Amino acid sequence: MPAGTGLYSESRPANEMPDWDPEVHRSVLFGEPVDDLLGWAAVAVESDAFKRNLAQMLFEHALGRGPGPGEHEEFDLLWQSLATDGWSANALIHRLVDTEAFGAP
Repeated sequence: MPAGTGLYSESRPANEMPDWDPEVHRSVLFGEPVDDLLGWAAVAVESDAFKRNLAQMLFEHALGRGPGPGEHEEFDLLWQSLATDGWSANALIHRLVDTEAFGAP
């Protein structure tokens, strides 16, 4: 594990954000400032990282592992379908069951 990984560093905000002021509350998600929880949600749902992570959590839960080297194309289609499917976990699970990774022909 690289040095410092998983360890709390009080100086990290100042190191990562040059204009950091510990007296001023400021939240940032994926490099975008957010004012509140609704702002956080709005930024999150627009990010590919959030969609990928959500799909990966369900994939790992269902199969006990992450996508393998030959499964990335199918996996990409899974997470890219989230917005189209109205963010339905049920629809994502149905799509996952239909993948070759899950055992569908």
